[in-house]
Amino acid sequence: MSDSNEVVELVQRYFDATWRGDVEQLRTVFDPRAIVAGEVNGQPYYKTIDEYLAGVANRKSPAELGEPVETELLMLDVQHNIATAKLHVRMLGFNYYNYFSIMRQRDRWLVITKTLTNVQ
Repeated sequence: MSDSNEVVELVQRYFDATWRGDVEQLRTVFDPRAIVAGEVNGQPYYKTIDEYLAGVANRKSPAELGEPVETELLMLDVQHNIATAKLHVRMLGFNYYNYFSIMRQRDRWLVITKTLTNVQ
């Protein structure tokens, strides 16, 4: 499998786990030291990966609510052991743009930073 295909598979796992609210699958996407930062509704947002995953665990998932999630990988750039991806995710009344910084570590691609904004 090519590097680009491996990163696309990582992003697809993120999309799937987000829809289902699957915290354990999300853990396979993120480095344990990852951060999630950005803005939501104009307010600063900054969490460790554990804080972010606790929030996912404590809310009803779109799947549980019977709500659709629209996801799209808008951009992917892979250079040796690093990659960046731009994602568009509409869910739970939000219109998110996510930017992932991704690194290959010990032959596994992992998100090290998720930066996000919610566009009204």
